[in-house]
Amino acid sequence: MKLRYLLITILAAVSCGKWTEPKALDFNNELPERSAEYVQNLLAYKAKKTHKVALAMVEGCGSEPVRRNQHLNVYPDSLDYIAITGTEPLHSSLLPEVASMRERGVKFLRTIDYSIAYNAWFEENLEMGEGFLEVLRSYTEKQLSALNGGDYDGILISYLGKTTTTVEDNAQTYFMGEVSKWVSAHGKKKVIFRGYTANLKDVNILKKCDYIIFNPGNKDTVGEINLAVLAQLSPGVPTNNAIIEVSIPAAIDGEWVGPNAASAVAWIKDYSDRVSKKGIAFSNAQDDYFHPDRSFTEIRGGIKLLD
Repeated sequence: MKLRYLLITILAAVSCGKWTEPKALDFNNELPERSAEYVQNLLAYKAKKTHKVALAMVEGCGSEPVRRNQHLNVYPDSLDYIAITGTEPLHSSLLPEVASMRERGVKFLRTIDYSIAYNAWFEENLEMGEGFLEVLRSYTEKQLSALNGGDYDGILISYLGKTTTTVEDNAQTYFMGEVSKWVSAHGKKKVIFRGYTANLKDVNILKKCDYIIFNPGNKDTVGEINLAVLAQLSPGVPTNNAIIEVSIPAAIDGEWVGPNAASAVAWIKDYSDRVSKKGIAFSNAQDDYFHPDRSFTEIRGGIKLLD
């Protein structure tokens, strides 16, 4: 793991100008002042046609924040998207932070995640059963309620499920139906899909997505990532807006599963005529704050390597 961090540190020094340096922000609750010139150049950097996007999936905080990584203004302002995960609405004290980061071109999404219900079910059960549909309905309603009750720029649909049983097949029909209703009712909002596209019974929702985040599982080399993505390109899956997912190791005893930022960016820059590679997404992003060398080393390094 140290070797991977070292690789990012060395490579990151050679790109991304001073106006787009993805710094971790100050250790207070107020966003530090930036000059108008800084903000103008930051927005211009994000607006470039050749710009690769960076997205962070961040655990939402529904109560008064007590840890620094629960604040949203500590994240690098060179991020393009922050996707809030969980079932609770953001605490009111975080809303000014959302507004301040949005002025710097950061868009905020709410994640509607099938896995929350799936994981909750298997905490209490050994196998899939009919009761899962009620659990899924409960968690999906909670997440949509948190989305509808906040000021978000769009939605991140996360589906890492499968359809190997009748219950799972029906569960996908319900889950994708609910998020599709929201998308249809909010035509001007951003829509990003994350997950296993090959497992979708109906891929029409993907045609409404600004980006598709492909999860390569435990693959971490360019060749392995490429094969993992190609395996998801079932008929009808768009190929012009691919983002690759990087998982940040958990803060306590975490191990890397899949690519780190350096290997993901290497895949993005590797030639491919099957997909158009648009950027990188960091799951579990809040744990990168506790990097042993410097906060948000993986995210900052990945953003620098993208350009």
